[in-house]
Amino acid sequence: MRILIISTYFPPLNSIASLRPYSWAKSWGRAGHDVTVLTTEKHVEAAHSYNLPMDGFRTIAVPFPKWITRLKLHYHADEHVPLKNSSKLKWKHFFKKAFSSFFHFLRNKKGLFNTCRMPDFSDFWIRPALKVIEKEFCWDLVISTAGPYATHIVAAYIKKRKQAHYWVADYRDAWSDSRIYPGLFPFNRLESWVERYLVGQADCITTVSEPFAKTYAAKFPQIKVVTIENGFDPEDLVNLSANSIFPQDGKFRIVYSGSIYFGKQDPSPLFKSISDIQNDKNSVHLLEHLEVLFIGPNQQHLGELISKYNLEPWVKLGGFIDRENSLKMQRDAHALLFLAWNDSSTDGIITGKLFEYLYSKTPILSISNHGIEASQKLIVEANAGVVYTSPIEIAEWLRTCLISPIKQHSEIDPQFLNRYDRRFLAKKLLESCSPNGAPVI
Repeated sequence: MRILIISTYFPPLNSIASLRPYSWAKSWGRAGHDVTVLTTEKHVEAAHSYNLPMDGFRTIAVPFPKWITRLKLHYHADEHVPLKNSSKLKWKHFFKKAFSSFFHFLRNKKGLFNTCRMPDFSDFWIRPALKVIEKEFCWDLVISTAGPYATHIVAAYIKKRKQAHYWVADYRDAWSDSRIYPGLFPFNRLESWVERYLVGQADCITTVSEPFAKTYAAKFPQIKVVTIENGFDPEDLVNLSANSIFPQDGKFRIVYSGSIYFGKQDPSPLFKSISDIQNDKNSVHLLEHLEVLFIGPNQQHLGELISKYNLEPWVKLGGFIDRENSLKMQRDAHALLFLAWNDSSTDGIITGKLFEYLYSKTPILSISNHGIEASQKLIVEANAGVVYTSPIEIAEWLRTCLISPIKQHSEIDPQFLNRYDRRFLAKKLLESCSPNGAPVI
């Protein structure tokens, strides 16, 4: 079967979002299908890239227009440079910094130009991508995975010009219904209509959780909706060095891996519990055994929160690291911190990071400020850790762990983990593309 996967996230880009489409290309290529991946040209440092095998499928990497590439590079170069007093700067430099600050607000608060809401940089990739493949033969299956929404636009055009027999619109993240980014008027009104019109032409919709599937089934009642979780590829653990990445120094290490969406995820209950232990003369000595390590991008505001609770001796920022070391840290930590979504009206956000945690077999400490949501239900069902909402509960758990900081492993049923093996999920996706499970041709 000829299959086209459309995704701007794809290796070597070091992002958890790259692994979902990569697992499909890898699995379907091994199964003998003729797989092509349409993606963006990547500009990533070798030290921060995914070094994954790319055989068994064809990759078409289409570059952005040069001016877009230059703009993105300039923005990221200035992203963390503070805006200084304008009286000491030339006007040109001042306006450049002011524009950069405003652009940062649009990206990180509204979702514009951030692979989520309209407009986006990927809008300028749509036409070049369509032009590159305009002479390709018809594909039996086209699957577009979003965000950004540009992948769905490309797929809709491919279907319209009869280059696809069957189109699957995959929602790794929400578009106009995003609970992370509200968008900006009037674009957020327009994109809701555009989404209904474009995705309404798809033959099937897939998404990452049952709550999300219910949302899309209500939004597109005429289209089949299937849940295909993010999952994990066990092969990623095979070549990891058996040596511990941490020194054997008697520390009880809690590791958080990934981005933090401030205002949506909150580590404060953990910080409050550590602060309470610090202020308790009967247990403060236990903290000499504690180290909490945050690794990953988008943690700029975390330092302020650490300072607020005076936790610098125990809570550290590890920055952005490569995936191999991230997986080793998850494997060798004593506990993994999972921050559930704080918005009680939002359920179904189950990130790929959670499945990395599950496969590490390291116990998970999940915290939130409201009742149990979908990701935490998964942790409880797997018997993979504990779920707390109160700093008092967390402090008591910490005291118990710090008295005897021994590395333990979660006892997770292998059959449970097999449900989230990316190879199984890739097969499930293909079978879901037809009502009777037969290949789509």
